[in-house]
Amino acid sequence: MIELSLIENIFLISLIILAFIMLFVKKYINAILIYAAFGTILSGVFFIFNAPDVAAVQMTIGSAFIIFVYIIAIKTRSKITVGYVETPYLFEKHGDKLLGFEKDLLDNFSENSFFEIEYIPIKKEKLLEYINNNEFDIIAGGIIIENENECNYIFSKKYLPTKLFEYKGKIDPNYESIVLNNQGEKKIIDYLRLKNYFRKNSDIEVKEISSNSYRFIFSKNNKALKDDFNRFLKTFLNSKEYESIVRRNIG
Repeated sequence: MIELSLIENIFLISLIILAFIMLFVKKYINAILIYAAFGTILSGVFFIFNAPDVAAVQMTIGSAFIIFVYIIAIKTRSKITVGYVETPYLFEKHGDKLLGFEKDLLDNFSENSFFEIEYIPIKKEKLLEYINNNEFDIIAGGIIIENENECNYIFSKKYLPTKLFEYKGKIDPNYESIVLNNQGEKKIIDYLRLKNYFRKNSDIEVKEISSNSYRFIFSKNNKALKDDFNRFLKTFLNSKEYESIVRRNIG
């Protein structure tokens, strides 16, 4: 009787612990694994309390079948396309690998959603054409928006602050910032591009003019995707993983 009581307590406490952990799980696959453990233990509880028929139903339908459905749903995730402009620290090719802060950010979004991402390189000079034609679900690559209240594009919330500098001199166009809705004539370079430029050159004068942030641009045909990403971002910005990808890619 004492052993049975001990087993009951262990099972019931385990259910409470797993239910509590479930509240803080962010990745679908982890949630499925915890749910599987919860369902298995719950089946054991029913069996201990002399309800083997209920235990069998819980194990087969409540656990195994539902987990099977979840796994199928994850494997048949919707595919979205991300057109990216290669940008220092944000999207960079190193051999066959695609690295960078924005790449890691989108990978985390993919892991926490039902979206599978296909990354496609795009030319910087055709960026506006791609945006206006809605050719990609997301366009990335160190994009900055000025006068956002007057901007007609669908864009994400801010996810990485930066500073903008006016520069004097001539630089490779690849270093110039992508500033949408820019109503001025100033030559602008953002902090990360400037940081990368000064690693190899020192022939321009710069003056800080404002603070801003990098954004993603979303297709007007998929506004729900923007909402999904912004909901993910609201939680992710306060996570240790966010701090980790900043340190790993930017320092």
